[in-house]
Amino acid sequence: MITLQNGSFKTEINSVGAHVERLTFSGLSAIKESEDGHLTHGGIAPLLPYANRLKDGKYVWGDKTFTFPAGSDGNSIHGFGKDKSWKVIEQNTKSVKLGLSLYESDYPFNVFAEMQFALDGTGFAHNIHFSNLGEVDAPLAPGFHPYFMTGSHWELTFQHPPEKVIKIDEYFPSGNFVQFHRKLQKSSTHTFDDCFKYKGAVEIRGDELNFTLTSSEANYIMVYDGKFSQNCSVAVEPMSSGINAFNTMDNLKILNPGESWDFGYNVEIRMK
Repeated sequence: MITLQNGSFKTEINSVGAHVERLTFSGLSAIKESEDGHLTHGGIAPLLPYANRLKDGKYVWGDKTFTFPAGSDGNSIHGFGKDKSWKVIEQNTKSVKLGLSLYESDYPFNVFAEMQFALDGTGFAHNIHFSNLGEVDAPLAPGFHPYFMTGSHWELTFQHPPEKVIKIDEYFPSGNFVQFHRKLQKSSTHTFDDCFKYKGAVEIRGDELNFTLTSSEANYIMVYDGKFSQNCSVAVEPMSSGINAFNTMDNLKILNPGESWDFGYNVEIRMK
């Protein structure tokens, strides 16, 4: 386990999945831990080479069809970066950089990912630097899956009204949007598992802690407070692309040979 500390902030990161297991601020849990060991049921998981679901686990690139392992719903979810062992490249008391080659039989692209997690005086920065070391274009649609510890109540405030993604079924977008409210809050009658087209900062207010999430490359935000949030957190997930982007091409990042690209976000944490 990799332990980092900077003033009132302390975190533990597992090199398996480059997964942020826990993060505390002044002794308070700021990130909800996973209770069942599943890496997207708590902590912060990097989602790559794509976030969210890939319909039927399949995508076509060039003239070939590739297939990722599917879950019980018949679709593939959150890529494979969260399941791999990452190598520590650099580490000090406040930050760590880990690396992973993303080349797989179902993702035959020579893309190298360097993930850096750093604690600063106000919170943390979380970034992945992608490099295409191969000779062909490579698709990317990454995201992150942080569970913000809010206690029994939470409220999100967007800088401007986001556009809610209209779905054709439980998971997949129709390609249509509807303008939504600038504020969302925990409901006693509804759980969120919704995607919003949005660029800008998001304020997250909880019972004891408040958070500000910012990202320059995220085009979408996923909001989830279903059963894995355990009624004490909300997952606010920055994503570069839309759901099923390997098929829809919605904001899909195509990394050219020799090209590099950064995707990440920052979080400021403060007492309420």
